[in-house]
Amino acid sequence: MYVITGASGNTGRIIAKKLLEQGQQVKVISRNESNLKELIASGAILAEGNLADEKFLVSAFTGAKAVYAMIPPKWDLQEPWRNYQRRIAVALTNALQAAEVPHAVALSSNGSHLQTGAGPVSGLYDFEQLLRGVEGLNVLVLRPGYFMQNLFANIPLIKSAGIFGYSLDPDVKVPIVHTNDIAQVAAERLLALDFTGFEKQFVAGDRDYTMPEVAQILGKAIGREELQYVPFTKRI
Repeated sequence: MYVITGASGNTGRIIAKKLLEQGQQVKVISRNESNLKELIASGAILAEGNLADEKFLVSAFTGAKAVYAMIPPKWDLQEPWRNYQRRIAVALTNALQAAEVPHAVALSSNGSHLQTGAGPVSGLYDFEQLLRGVEGLNVLVLRPGYFMQNLFANIPLIKSAGIFGYSLDPDVKVPIVHTNDIAQVAAERLLALDFTGFEKQFVAGDRDYTMPEVAQILGKAIGREELQYVPFTKRI
């Protein structure tokens, strides 16, 4: 049995679907059954609960041959983002240990080797270190580039100001990847279970892009070929 955390999200949903299509038994974790009706109808087993609930996770993980582990974004936090990341990471890794799960594919990020200075990505450094400490666990950490879906956050700015903005210099190239591609890699490696110890895999798209190139592509797609990239600078 495979257990998928974040099963209602951009990667988890696709991973669960691909595993089900291969005839695998799949348990999907969510706080809300209504988010997973399609997967449940396709044969997935629902485990309804919270990723911060370690006891729930141990029960959900028991008997699994592999887990897809991720820390989902949460936008209504009443605590620092990194504190939230660590709480979920501790619950996940403790449960992996207690349930004696042999394999896990974990969603991390490009740049997660940086303990500090990388914003939310540095919180994934903590997650990776905790995964390293789970005795008997073979873990593959996926380190994808910048999610294409993150570009949706620029929609209000494009609509209101007619510009595309981000906090990178115009000449900096960024690896950009679609979440479907990340899910494809994760599903393939979960099916193969061909990793041992602690392994890392970078996941990227066809090539790296500068933000002006991204603006040009977006502008053409939405009929605003004049769309310009404006770099944001941090002022103290």
